[in-house]
Amino acid sequence: MKFHQYPIQVRRVVTALWFALLAINLAEYILQWARALYAWLYNPLHLPHLDFLQPFQNVLPNLLVAHLGLFAALIAARFLAFLTPSVLLQHKGLALRTRLGTRLIPYSAVRAIRSTELANGRYIVWVSATVALPLQDALASLLFGRWLWRGFLLTSDLDGFDEIVGVLAGQLKKRIGEEKFARQFVEEAPTRLLAMLATPAETLRALVAEETLPITAREAAWHIGSYAASMLLPLGVSALIHWQIPWGALLVPLIAALEVPLGALYLTAMPLESERRIEFRDAWRVYAVTQLPRWFVAFGVTWLIVAGVPFPILILGVVPALIPGCYAVIKLTEVWFEVKPLESLIGVIVSAIYQIVVYELFLVLLAR
Repeated sequence: MKFHQYPIQVRRVVTALWFALLAINLAEYILQWARALYAWLYNPLHLPHLDFLQPFQNVLPNLLVAHLGLFAALIAARFLAFLTPSVLLQHKGLALRTRLGTRLIPYSAVRAIRSTELANGRYIVWVSATVALPLQDALASLLFGRWLWRGFLLTSDLDGFDEIVGVLAGQLKKRIGEEKFARQFVEEAPTRLLAMLATPAETLRALVAEETLPITAREAAWHIGSYAASMLLPLGVSALIHWQIPWGALLVPLIAALEVPLGALYLTAMPLESERRIEFRDAWRVYAVTQLPRWFVAFGVTWLIVAGVPFPILILGVVPALIPGCYAVIKLTEVWFEVKPLESLIGVIVSAIYQIVVYELFLVLLAR
């Protein structure tokens, strides 16, 4: 019985993420129960005064938040754990095993296979099936732009990847026939979101190398909507955990979206010693693409919120949050204007300032 596994470094990172998520949240959960018990027994038992178990106010609301947070942490932890499961090929199906559970995917449940090759030579495969892994249908909808999918992801980092995909494809072909199989086993180009998340520098170089920018106004509008909507993930999760109305979700994405025309206008007027210029009609379209990696920020902040880390740590996270979006703008400036890396830093000034404002507004309106 041979289990196929992802590289040990990847598994260690993923395990550390879900273990820390549960550990931090569980510590906060226990602390809230300790505070509740202390508040209820303080007067009857004449307990000594302990500052770290204060305050006595809002005991029941805090317990509700603690339970909602623990529930969210368990869901998120299982989602993370199943990103790098150990895979066992069995007679009737695929067994995906993690420390937080096992899921059997019968071969009869597989409906289609979608394969995508990234610029770095790696592959991501989406197996559409009636049996899904935790939250991976939502992740696939985001990465591949398809809604209402069910199934699971596999990447070429997995040991025995070719063998596993071959078995799944063979079982699917055997069940539905050659003609239908040709329509259900598809190789697709990566979406720009997926390409920017995986290889942002290479993706921007490829876009700039085109004689005509291959981004329509409609696509650019979708890109703006995507990166702006990434702010909804942590805002919504925080509001759910704290049982509040997510007022920030009404304002923060709109303010974030306004960065595109402002940043694009700055790119058209930058004081750079370069013979190549950029028109606004191109600038706003390609600038929207540079901000797609901010989904990394959304996932990271959501992890911190679900873990229940103190609010000051979220404040300290503003500077790291600038890295994905600002790095992409720097690379865009470098490859578009054909300047040295040090000179390209001038292109990120407006982006950095505006994003600091956006993230500060995000923190102010975050439910807590």
